[in-house]
Amino acid sequence: MTILETLLLAAGMSMEIFAWVVCKSSDYSKIDKRKMFLFTLAFGIWEAIALLAGYYGVYLLKRTGLSNNASNMMRLIAIVFFIVFACKFLYKGIKNDQISEKRSDDVSFGVLMKSVGRISLYIFLEGIGLSLCDTPFWSEFTIPLIASLLTAICALWAGYHYGFEVKTRAYIIGFILIIIAIAEMVFRFML
Repeated sequence: MTILETLLLAAGMSMEIFAWVVCKSSDYSKIDKRKMFLFTLAFGIWEAIALLAGYYGVYLLKRTGLSNNASNMMRLIAIVFFIVFACKFLYKGIKNDQISEKRSDDVSFGVLMKSVGRISLYIFLEGIGLSLCDTPFWSEFTIPLIASLLTAICALWAGYHYGFEVKTRAYIIGFILIIIAIAEMVFRFML
């Protein structure tokens, strides 16, 4: 997978994180920078573990030799993963669930980290998809991690200032970025 495709997928997939953080940060009447920095750091570590787990799972599969003759099939499976994610983002963008905003001053670190577990499943599957496409380790690991951390920081600000309404746009943008990345991959594989 090329760096452009990895960037597009990482940016598209990080829109799930953006939407979630926007909804959470719209509830706070005051954002404590220290707590938010610690949350972002913990989230980054959690995401790094999920990406590494996805990469390591495919690495073990490749070490067994089962995948030697199936590289094109593995890429197809990865593309299907990403198509499912894109469709999920489109559905969430169109559905536009309403959220009752209520401001509070308490930031519950435990509650936030429990919700991050669900997002980590998507990140784990992203790690598998990137690894199935023979993405070099450094770009599979660093690009999605940096994209997600930057997205989380931007979402904190956006949610606090604009509320949860921007989540719909995030899902649509995520859908578009993932579809562009898939089109690029399919086009490159067909050549």
